[in-house]
Amino acid sequence: MDHEQDMTDKLAELSAFEAEIGTKLPEDYRRFVLDWDGGLPDKRFFYTTGGDGEIWELKNFFHFGTSPNLSLAKRYDVSQYYDLHDYRDELSNYLAIGDDSSGGFLLLDKFTGGIFFLAHDYYSPNGENIIGEGCGILHVAYNFYWLEKYLLTKAESNDDVFDQSWHDKAEVLRIKNEKLQEEGRLRRLRREADQAKRET
Repeated sequence: MDHEQDMTDKLAELSAFEAEIGTKLPEDYRRFVLDWDGGLPDKRFFYTTGGDGEIWELKNFFHFGTSPNLSLAKRYDVSQYYDLHDYRDELSNYLAIGDDSSGGFLLLDKFTGGIFFLAHDYYSPNGENIIGEGCGILHVAYNFYWLEKYLLTKAESNDDVFDQSWHDKAEVLRIKNEKLQEEGRLRRLRREADQAKRET
């Protein structure tokens, strides 16, 4: 199969998936799916910036391949797992896009583009969103683009000096991203207000 046909097939699968979930995926994650369609990068360790500084190991990114255990189309609805059936409303904005070796899930907020981690047996609430019996939804990155930048190698995840510099860098990037997101939100509101005026 040539590259052009492969890309056409991926776009068709992606469009069908977006129709199923009722919204278009964020562009940075869309690009990742079209370029790589899942898999496991060499850099696969990540911090939860809203939690207590724990490091987690990504096991898989889900994809559009034939394996049901790794299928994005079959595994995106995180409310089907474990004891989360009663929390469908709280989880409705999230898509499971990957998992980790402890049974947790990497989540994408399909409306804001934010990346989160659903940790099971998590009993250390520090302002995080805790649902169910010991399930924490912990902040990882403000979008998929920054998640890719935040991922670490195993050596980096075990390096105390790197650990501190990563936290310092992450805090600077977090503040920068909050500012950029707020500016983007205000631009969208202005566009919507201008559009409403034109339509009246």
